[in-house]
Parts: sequence; structure tokens; C-alpha cells
Amino acid sequence: MDSRINKKDEEINKAILEWLISKNYNKSVEAFLSDTNIKKEDASRGNSLDKKWGTILTLQKKITDYESQIKQLKDELEFGGGSAQSKTLVKKENESMVSNNT
Repeated sequence: MDSRINKKDEEINKAILEWLISKNYNKSVEAFLSDTNIKKEDASRGNSLDKKWGTILTLQKKITDYESQIKQLKDELEFGGGSAQSKTLVKKENESMVSNNT
């Protein structure tokens, strides 16, 4: 398991180094290189941190939407199925989530 953790840390360090380089934080790059066991040429390519951060934000939004829908469905179950208006709202939310996933 140690090698997996080290591999993960190494990949994170490479992505951080790539981000620091892309932002021209030269002093930070040098300090980071001296604190890690990686070389400047080992930096990841392709804005991996930016992509991962965008993915995290998207997933957080989906989780929030799903939590809201779950709460609404629980409320409907608790109160005997809910009104026609709330059923329409759930249907619209489902359609919205499906269209956002495509």
C-alpha cells in the first residue's frame, strides 16, 4: 500500500509543479522542487489540476441537485405522494439532470 500512496503523492506533486510552472511562479517552483523528489521536466502536462478542479465543481453541483431531489421525494413520501405541482417539479428536475449529463 505504501507504493500506491507514494505513486499518488508523486502524481499530485507533478500536477502541482505543472500548475506552478503554468502560472510562472518561478520562486515557488524552485522551492517546491527542493522540497520534493521530482524534477522540473517531470511536471504533468495538460492542465490536470484545472481539469480535476472543474470536475470536482461539476460533481459538487450534481450532488447538491441530487440531495435536493432526495429531500423533495422524501417529503412527498412522508406527506402521501405530494401535489401535482411537486410531481411536475420532480419531473422537470429529472429532465434537467438527464440533459446535463449528456
